[in-house]
Amino acid sequence: MNIFIFQDEMEIGPYDWVDIAILLHRGELEEIVSARIGSDSKSLHDWGFWKKGSEGGPFSWDEISRLLDAGILDLETEARFAESSKMSNLREVIRNSSEVSLDDISASPPRTPTVLFAIPKVFLARPKTIAAITSFALLLGGLTVLVFLKPLASPRKLALLEEASLGATAQALPEQTQHEPTLKPVSDLPSSTETVATSSQQETPAEPTKIEPVPPQLVSEHPSEATVPTHNQPMATNISSTESGTSISGEAAIVQEPAAVAAPASPATKSTQPSAQNASSKVVASRSPAPEIAATVVGDFFSIQPVKFLKKPPRDGIGVWRFSEDKKKPLPDEFQPCLEVKVAAKENVRSDKLTAKAYFFDGNNTLIASALKPSKAGKQSKRNHFDMPVLFYKDKPDSIFFEVPENIRNSKWKAVIVFGDRHEAQSACFPNTESDFLLDYPEKQLVYDRSTKRVARKVAMDPLIEHLVKTRNPQMPEVTLFLRPPKGVTEASEVKGVLTICVLSNSLEDMKRELRKEEMPGDYAGLFSFANKHKLAIVAWGSRRLWDPGRNYDDLPKEQAREIDKSLDTVAAAWERGIIELGEKYGIPQKNFLLWGNCGSAQWAQRLCLRKPEYFLAIHIHMPGSFDKPTPEAANVLWCLTIGELEGGYERSKRWVKTVREMGYPIVYKAIPGLGHAGHPNAAALGFEFYAFALAHKSELEEDRESNSSLAKTALSRASSAALPWNAIFENPPYYGDMVNQELYPSDDVAMIPLGFRIPLPTKKLADIWARSE
Repeated sequence: MNIFIFQDEMEIGPYDWVDIAILLHRGELEEIVSARIGSDSKSLHDWGFWKKGSEGGPFSWDEISRLLDAGILDLETEARFAESSKMSNLREVIRNSSEVSLDDISASPPRTPTVLFAIPKVFLARPKTIAAITSFALLLGGLTVLVFLKPLASPRKLALLEEASLGATAQALPEQTQHEPTLKPVSDLPSSTETVATSSQQETPAEPTKIEPVPPQLVSEHPSEATVPTHNQPMATNISSTESGTSISGEAAIVQEPAAVAAPASPATKSTQPSAQNASSKVVASRSPAPEIAATVVGDFFSIQPVKFLKKPPRDGIGVWRFSEDKKKPLPDEFQPCLEVKVAAKENVRSDKLTAKAYFFDGNNTLIASALKPSKAGKQSKRNHFDMPVLFYKDKPDSIFFEVPENIRNSKWKAVIVFGDRHEAQSACFPNTESDFLLDYPEKQLVYDRSTKRVARKVAMDPLIEHLVKTRNPQMPEVTLFLRPPKGVTEASEVKGVLTICVLSNSLEDMKRELRKEEMPGDYAGLFSFANKHKLAIVAWGSRRLWDPGRNYDDLPKEQAREIDKSLDTVAAAWERGIIELGEKYGIPQKNFLLWGNCGSAQWAQRLCLRKPEYFLAIHIHMPGSFDKPTPEAANVLWCLTIGELEGGYERSKRWVKTVREMGYPIVYKAIPGLGHAGHPNAAALGFEFYAFALAHKSELEEDRESNSSLAKTALSRASSAALPWNAIFENPPYYGDMVNQELYPSDDVAMIPLGFRIPLPTKKLADIWARSE
């Protein structure tokens, strides 16, 4: 039986139940940790691993030996043979067995435990104070020993992955075997050319022969059995990745000559084999092959290329820049000396799961400065600078940069770069001729730990799906749509809706980098969190100016207005094709979208909504500078428009709002006093509350459409209906806002507001946010 543990989005294993028991006993594993057996996953607690009972098992001598070594069992544990109902203790059961004998526990020096290959017909039972292993043990069909365990130590977080042995020779650590009772086989050892029989192959033990243990200080004569690891050189292992189509061998191990025993591991010399099962004999029972999982040997998942020191901007212009602070919009100004480090990973991995640090030392190897994350870097021509990519792609090196601290630039210094995660890490030095052997930094032990661990990392999926649509418009020849599923949602059936975002960006690469983040910054802050909370997929695209941003539709000459309409209609049709294709391919909803835009992207968004209103439930746009001609169909969409009173388009916005109110648009409008061309927290809060209001009426709207199929066919038929769920509340809202004088009134006092200044506020929450003055 193979058990796999899930920890920090990684699958670790395989283990057997004894490995798990030892980890729990040592406090290196918690019962709440999720475990997978076969295709089923649930917590160790829910698997029933530690539920108390009167009996547990059956178990082999091998397992009993390992549990004794770990201190989970002792010789006073109540026990019985399978064919007997009489209870005694483990000491008596061992003495009465013909398969094993008990070493003198007071022998000096202490002897290492022996892995057993004979399977007895014995059950063990528990004292009153011992917690029983039940369901996990009973999953092991064919074994005939029953074991009960001592109470566990207090669990603590699994800090390092356990080194579990899988049918390979292993050396027990001295501190784990001192003064522990050891079971010793009394069967003949096979010759060095024979394989050990498994429990299913060997029904009766060989003729008993007493075997004296070999002194542990003898070093193996076989160089393959012990290797001294070197820095940045992974150890040899019998664990291989599924990429090569291989897995751990299920054949029994070949027995070596008993005189050749590997020496105990030391800090400088580590065994190439795992040690969690604490076995030192060359006789190893076979195990079933492990299922093929993404497993990687510690030491080669991450890589670092030689470090470069940049005193001046490189040819591509990418590096660390100091931003000028005397301008309204800071720009990259002065290049900063920095280290460029190219790093890579064996599989796609998210940067928020990684560590990338730099440590600076003086000529006496004293730590003088630390950078706990990379510096933001980019080109002088761009404002958007980044510390790390959201994703490191499989085997694709990517550069990160560390600014050299200003206070050490004129002195003699050297640096160590560390890149990895909590399971393994790599280091590199600058100058490249230096070594970190004599340097002290927090991750050094992790960097030099080359013990074999099975780390099955979940491959990080790119959070964006990219879909390109041709427009046949030379001004905007293509539209790239990005689809981002809600966090934690893997099936389209779980998606409850779509939040569409028009994005301002310098390039597609910049947009992709931003859209992959957990949350976009600045004016976009909160959009991803809102989408995740309501299980909304995000569809985003970039804005391209196809209109006059300084004039409304009614300020344009007729010929120019006609050309702009034609251009926009072509791009809107391409956008619609892309939405339909995304829906058909990935199964996302194709109606009742929420739409968001800011500044130039707000101008794009409102023009799209006026042309394709059948796709949208609600729209929030902030500080668009110009407005297009309203369409009757768009009166079926919920509108929220926010702007600053000092914004250039403020007067144009008031004219447009007056027009659409006369056309029956359900619109919430707020001009924020003292605000110019900038975002504002009140504008964002009003938009999110407006979206929540829209979603609250979404199900009612969909029910209305289902009951009248003709309303679902076209936006025009929908416009002819007075049955929209929010019509009544916008006609008789509980509150009104004076959009010019910025005053709030209950509906009973609406006469206090001039007719053309009235803005309906359909809920108290919206009214409270609208009335904020800070």
